[in-house]
Amino acid sequence: RILQALLGLGAGFYIGILGIASTLMIITILYLFFSLDMLKANGTAKALIFFNNLIAFANYAYQGSIDYTIAALITPPIMVGSWLGARTAVSLGPEKLKIVFVIIAVITAIRILFQMF
Repeated sequence: RILQALLGLGAGFYIGILGIASTLMIITILYLFFSLDMLKANGTAKALIFFNNLIAFANYAYQGSIDYTIAALITPPIMVGSWLGARTAVSLGPEKLKIVFVIIAVITAIRILFQMF
């Protein structure tokens, strides 16, 4: 339980600061340390990040660091894309989703490394 609490605290802190690849990180933690299959790890990560994002949103809103015009413009297509993506993840199942996850994680890691240098 202590390890799980520390993982949650660390993940939340990281997401609050940057949020880069936060879903990948949360899914990895849930898969490796909580023994969830890839589909449950993905769904659980979405629930966790939803609440985490509410807290981060409140902080950024309080600081005036949100462009509401752009947010209003982009939110509807993001919601549709999220719905389509979730349906696709469920239809793929845990094993195929694991393959997709690894591919996306590798691509994301490479992008982050190239942006650093």
